Amino acid sequence: RKDKQQLSLLISDNGKGISENNADKIFTPFFTTARKKGGTGLGLAISKTLIQAHQGDIELLKSKTGCTFKLTFALQILS
Repeated sequence: RKDKQQLSLLISDNGKGISENNADKIFTPFFTTARKKGGTGLGLAISKTLIQAHQGDIELLKSKTGCTFKLTFALQILS
């Protein structure tokens, strides 16, 4: 969705989702529920840092199945 001052992208999957207990931790560096499978807990933390470095934001939205992330970026108007 493109608003006057920002661009929003919704990214969804149909996986097992993220529990409500973990939802507030997923952007914390080194938080993972998949350590035994090789997860480092860095992917979403790095993603959030990079998005914020470009005046954007990422958030987890509630969804019935899978996960939905909303990425929002400020638009720069060139004259």
